Amino acid sequence: MLINSNTALGTGPLTVTDGEICQLTAGGEGGRTLSNAVILGKGITVYAGNDLTFSSGTVNLGNAANLFDISNLTTFGGVISNGAGSGVGSIDKRGAGTLILAGANTYSGGTTLNAGILGIGIDSVVSGKQILSGALGTGPLTVATGNIQAAGGHRTLANNMVINNRLTADGAWNLTLNGDISGTGALVEDKC
Repeated sequence: MLINSNTALGTGPLTVTDGEICQLTAGGEGGRTLSNAVILGKGITVYAGNDLTFSSGTVNLGNAANLFDISNLTTFGGVISNGAGSGVGSIDKRGAGTLILAGANTYSGGTTLNAGILGIGIDSVVSGKQILSGALGTGPLTVATGNIQAAGGHRTLANNMVINNRLTADGAWNLTLNGDISGTGALVEDKC
């Protein structure tokens, strides 16, 4: 689906049925900013083109692992939550682009980083040892490979991490990691 204006999807939600992956490209000049809610059945692919921002609409992950295949800069500013009922949603970040999660997210199925850059756009909110919300929801971050960085300012991330290969922490702002870190991989800081 080619999105040529900020109002291309109207005012209703973008609903992707179970088992389908929505493929989006931001067209025209400059980036695109959408305020639509998003209901995912399987995932979303954002192809090369202009930057795409979902500014404030909520995202319902459905009840499965949701593939986020990103080839450019894509930002989700609204709250990302689990599926309806007792469903548990998760995010599988792939593609060489940057995915910034900037909402007070509550999804609990975890996040997997398989490629590219994962931007942490909001601090974790914690009560005692329990994460209530944050950029990566309340579940763990599992890393195959990729980069992680603070987005829009200094950030604190409380999610536990399992690093299976290499995770590079870079970017202009500090990212404080307060969760447990395990796995056989390496955490590398690359600050200039």
